[in-house]
Amino acid sequence: MAYIELKEKMARGKKKYKVRVREKSKEAFIKSKTKTFSCERQAKSWGISTKLELEIQHLPPKVINTIENNIAITKHSTIGAIIRYFLTENDKSPKPYSKSYISALKQILEYDITYLHPSQLNWESVRSFCLDRKSNGAGEATIAINISILTTAFKTIGKFHKDIFSHGVTIESLRPLLKNQGYIGKSNVRYRRLVNNEEERIKAQLQIDNSKIDYAALFELYILTCQRRSALLAVKWEDILWDEELIRITTHKKTRRDIQYPPRFIPLTEDIKEILINLKDKATQLKGRVFPVAPGTVTKKFTQAISLAIVDNYVLHDLRTEGASRLMELGLTIKETAGFTGHQDLEVLNKIYGHIKVNKIGDRYKILKAQLKDAQIRNII
Repeated sequence: MAYIELKEKMARGKKKYKVRVREKSKEAFIKSKTKTFSCERQAKSWGISTKLELEIQHLPPKVINTIENNIAITKHSTIGAIIRYFLTENDKSPKPYSKSYISALKQILEYDITYLHPSQLNWESVRSFCLDRKSNGAGEATIAINISILTTAFKTIGKFHKDIFSHGVTIESLRPLLKNQGYIGKSNVRYRRLVNNEEERIKAQLQIDNSKIDYAALFELYILTCQRRSALLAVKWEDILWDEELIRITTHKKTRRDIQYPPRFIPLTEDIKEILINLKDKATQLKGRVFPVAPGTVTKKFTQAISLAIVDNYVLHDLRTEGASRLMELGLTIKETAGFTGHQDLEVLNKIYGHIKVNKIGDRYKILKAQLKDAQIRNII
């Protein structure tokens, strides 16, 4: 049988939690594992999962597979055990939940609420969970999503295991109070646009990077194509249809593993084509992704560049807003702009992404007035 040791220590002025899991069995070939965390919840969660791992390591493979694939829950199971059961059943389902949903649910396992039994759920325990999430940087909207995800998981399991949720309050019943008290809420709409010479400063920082990836070109394409990070990074050289002047977009926001979404196409404008031709001339091979880099690496590089450029309150996704707003400033209608962004709800596009600068309206007015004047002159002639 394995046991867990959790020790708190200070390192560089910050609290650290060192976990050591030891297995007493003589048959075990791995006797102990140690890991240090900055978060106590993560330390506890890792300790529990590692304890099970060490306890079953000496068993025959068939037995291990049976244990891992047949996680059962009872009326005594904790919320953590219920979530793990849900995750196991989801893997077996022909219609699993989205990756983002599952990732968010796994994140909840790091918090103390998972050590409680469903009957122990009450205002104080749910409120404590919200405060813990907030202390780790989560906003009201993110916490609201966590509550919704947990509610959905409980409802799904409750259909087949009604005895588990027969006592205590439901998280769903606490939503109005959580919202009223300010623990959860809707996301704040961002209206951040690039101003002055911020764009040039960020690009200058990206050009300093000696990586094989041309991050400055990627920065420009973010704005010009108005694509999400996942969609732009998924574009392959084969998706660029030079003759048709189109780019095939194969990744969608609501991608599910059990559904094959049809690709959509965006215009291959002159500005986009110029950048891609430059990349094409430098490329060693024209197969696979145009930007073969991990999404997390891109976010990290851009965040560093934005910080070094001393641009405040700006995030990677704001480039999508910048691109959509610029298209509208050029005179494209909302529906035409949606041809780039992929929005089906034009109201969302107009509300969140259509932030036209006042001076651009003036510029557009001058262009239209000049065009009208030229037309009048031609009619007189």
